[in-house]
Amino acid sequence: MSIYRKGLMKYNLDKQRKRYDALYLSKDTTCLYDEYLDEPFFEIANSKYFFPKLFKNINDKIVLDIGCGGGNMGSKISHKTKYMVNMDVSFNALLYARKRIANEKAKYVHGDMLRLPFKETSFDTVLCYASLHHIEDVAMVAKEAMRVLKNKGKFLCFEPTERYPWVYFWLDLFMIPKSLAVFLKNIYVKLQHRFAKQRKFYNVLKKIPHNSGVHFFKLPSQYKEILVKNGVKDVKVETVFLEFLPPRYFMSKNKIIVEWIIKLSHLFHKLRIAKERGRFIIIEVTKS
Repeated sequence: MSIYRKGLMKYNLDKQRKRYDALYLSKDTTCLYDEYLDEPFFEIANSKYFFPKLFKNINDKIVLDIGCGGGNMGSKISHKTKYMVNMDVSFNALLYARKRIANEKAKYVHGDMLRLPFKETSFDTVLCYASLHHIEDVAMVAKEAMRVLKNKGKFLCFEPTERYPWVYFWLDLFMIPKSLAVFLKNIYVKLQHRFAKQRKFYNVLKKIPHNSGVHFFKLPSQYKEILVKNGVKDVKVETVFLEFLPPRYFMSKNKIIVEWIIKLSHLFHKLRIAKERGRFIIIEVTKS
């Protein structure tokens, strides 16, 4: 890797740290994050898709959560572990997580996932919940996770993907002519920006220094290709939650509505419709 690439990665990592240090000093923003992650959509997403994989690999196990943020996962699962290390590049995020988790099984470490400050074969499970997309060098993260995992240990990730809005889905499904599709997509993007400015979350984030996050979203096949190229053999990648309706339906408070939307989304993927597209990707790697 060139000196330039290394310097750019260090710059991006430092930018992330500053952003989240500032973000976790804001009471409004942290409350909004908690509210967002406690929506029925995330509750159902976790309980039906991610937690079944996770719970098989954490009971009385030593778990590392890389990029733990404010401790969303730790608050839900640390009591089931032998002990759980919550690690983040943001010191303020760790302080927030410590207040939130309040569990004797939870430990806290300040560090970044490109250079994990742990010995080899230290953990049964390495967890990465909605953090991997902030890192450009996914291969290095995977290598570090494999290094600190015990044999047969699991590296589990739950990651957002680049948005594939419902308007794009229907335009592509019905094979609308490209020129018209581009025109309609541009209108949709402009309307989205206008509506976003009316949301409380947007207005709170505007007050936060360094609020422009760095993202490196990837498709499921791209994650798998990177991992396999770097010697990871046992890799499973699953796409969940195709956004075929406006987001307000996914974020409904009505669990019955959300469950039906998720079932229909799952059906689309089973029929191999937009199989590379979804709101989230679940990655499961086993160290062999």
